[in-house]
Amino acid sequence: MKKVFEDLAKKPKSFLFAIGLAFVLLLGCVDYFTGYEISFSIFYSLPIALIAWFVGRRWAISLSAVSAATWLCADVMVGHQYSHPLIALWNGVMRMGYFVIITFIIAALKEALDREKELARTDSLTGVANAKYFYELANSEVYRSYRYDRPVTLAYLDLDDFKKVNDSFGHSEGDRLLSLVAVTIRKNLRFSDIVARLGGDEFAVLLPETGFEQGKTVMEGLRKILLEALRSHNHGLPVTLSIGAITCEGCQFTADELIKRADALMYSAKSQGKNAVEYEVQTGEEPSYTGG
Repeated sequence: MKKVFEDLAKKPKSFLFAIGLAFVLLLGCVDYFTGYEISFSIFYSLPIALIAWFVGRRWAISLSAVSAATWLCADVMVGHQYSHPLIALWNGVMRMGYFVIITFIIAALKEALDREKELARTDSLTGVANAKYFYELANSEVYRSYRYDRPVTLAYLDLDDFKKVNDSFGHSEGDRLLSLVAVTIRKNLRFSDIVARLGGDEFAVLLPETGFEQGKTVMEGLRKILLEALRSHNHGLPVTLSIGAITCEGCQFTADELIKRADALMYSAKSQGKNAVEYEVQTGEEPSYTGG
């Protein structure tokens, strides 16, 4: 069932609406041939609920109007007698209201679920991906890069002497600095690149379809941009960046292994005086190039 829902979510909205519309019209024909004594209200509700979930509230309201009109037409065409002509119209309005209520309930549930998913994937302070979601995305991208023999670069970033900001100006100022770093990274990368806060003052960046030379250029440029941003917001404290970056070209490492290697490279940069980038390109079991 989960796979069915995932497949439906990938379909174009217009296609799903067309299917829902066809189902409603088919119900109208069945309603006409079976007569007014048998109710089909729950069956009209089904396509409306599915459209509200997979397509959206506006489309579902449109289908609600079509469903109410179809139901009314089937009622009139079958010869259902009312004590007053306005009763048929009243019933149509009530059915429309019933369908709209279903639409809003289902759409609200979907929106609430989407918000919960987003919160579960996002770091609450900075708004970028959290560690759990980053590992999920990184695993998928690393697998894809190996399967299609495409390069991928992963970088691990740590703020040098960040503790001094918290100690001197408080955690609220430290939080503002972390948010600044996250926003700056996100603004200066491609939409397809993935940025995450792994915890504390540590960030990770995943660059799909990015080889060693390109990855090195990107990280050097990003470091300079971040240093400029930090200089204007760190109250004169020497907050800098240590970065470890690894490019995988045809290697069979997992995302966890690449993150550990990038983390080790970052600590190597710190041990050599901080404020530097350490690189490694991996094409086999052993690194074929390392350098700062």
